[in-house]
Parts: sequence; C-alpha cells; structure tokens
Amino acid sequence: MKKFIILAVAAVAAFGANAADNDFAPSKGDFSTEVQFNPFNSDYTFSIDALKGRYFFSDKDALTIQFGINAINRKSVPNTENDAYTSHYNGTFRIGLGYERHFFNYKRIDLYGGANVYYAHRFAQSKEMYDDKNGVRYEGYDNIDGVKSGNGFGFNFFTGLDFYIYKGLYCGVEIALNLEDQLVSNYKKVTISGGQETDDKTKQGGHDFSLNTKVQPLLRLGWRF
Repeated sequence: MKKFIILAVAAVAAFGANAADNDFAPSKGDFSTEVQFNPFNSDYTFSIDALKGRYFFSDKDALTIQFGINAINRKSVPNTENDAYTSHYNGTFRIGLGYERHFFNYKRIDLYGGANVYYAHRFAQSKEMYDDKNGVRYEGYDNIDGVKSGNGFGFNFFTGLDFYIYKGLYCGVEIALNLEDQLVSNYKKVTISGGQETDDKTKQGGHDFSLNTKVQPLLRLGWRF
C-alpha cells in the first residue's frame, strides 16, 4: 500500500512538473471550438448535444456562440400494410450568445464563469394509422410524448472548468442555473378517413416556464487555436 501511495505521489509530481513547463492559460486573440456530447443518454449510445465557439478578446474574457439540437424520431413498424402503426418525432434547436470570465488558471486547470442568452425552437409531429387509409396526424404536436411545438428564450448562468490534456486540447464540465420560457405554438390535427384528409387547426397558447439547477450531464472536448 505504501509503495502504491509513493508511486501515485511521484506520478502527480511528474505531471505537475511537466505542466509547469507549458503555458496552458488562454491569451487575447485565442479562439476555441468544442463539442458537447452526452454518453449517458438512454435514447442513444452517443449523441452530440451542442457545438460551441469561443473568442478571447482579453486574457481573461471571452465571447461565445453556441448551436445545439436534440431530437428523437421513432416509428413502430407494421407487419403488413393493413396493420396499425405510430410514428412521431420531437426536439429542440438552440442558438445562443454568451460571455465568459476566466478568473483562475493553474497549470492545466482553467476555471471560468459566465452567462448566455439563447433562442430555442421546439418542433414536434406525430402520426397514428389504424390501417393504410385511416388515422390521424398532428403537425406541431407529438401526442405520444406529449410535446408541444413552440418558440422561446432562455438564460444560463454557469461556472465550469477546462482541463488541458495537451497544449490546446482540453476537456471540461459545467454547473448551470437555467431559466427558459417557451411560447407554445398552435398545431394542426389532420384526420385521415378512407384516404381523404381533413384539417382541424387547434390553438394551444400559454407558456412553458422552467427553472433548473443542474450539473450538465455532458462531456466537453475542445481545441484552442
């Protein structure tokens, strides 16, 4: 056990000495890109949650732009043409702008905090067929998952860290406070009877407001230029 502790301490010391020889802190004019992915999502083995760009206009301050999309698409496959089946999809697209303050750097570790504002568009559709000529379709609403389409805005207040694996290559995590308000859109119900379609527009209205404090279940991998 003592040998193991000695070896572990020696490894950490060697790691720290190697890090001291390099400057991992960001500098004015640097630009970084990163992917945020979720290996813990139960719907997928692997999914990319967002793409993010970051520009340092000083040694400590950065502007960010972020794109993200999350979506599911499912269909029950019928055995024959006359069998009933369901299909549905829903998801959210986000684009946001933000600011980060990198307030502490030590060797390979870079701590930061900040905020961003984003626009979010939620989309949804579903279909239930009783046979090949009769059923119902919802445009703007997934009645299977209960997801409504809509548009809204949100804010994130966060703190996190980057750990530099080598030179510009880093990984990291974030803790965030998220506020989002979605204005629910109207949807259309299409009834299919004998192969003929009849439209029925429905007003949903209202707001979906959410407030969450969470540890982002994401791994972040990026490169600073």
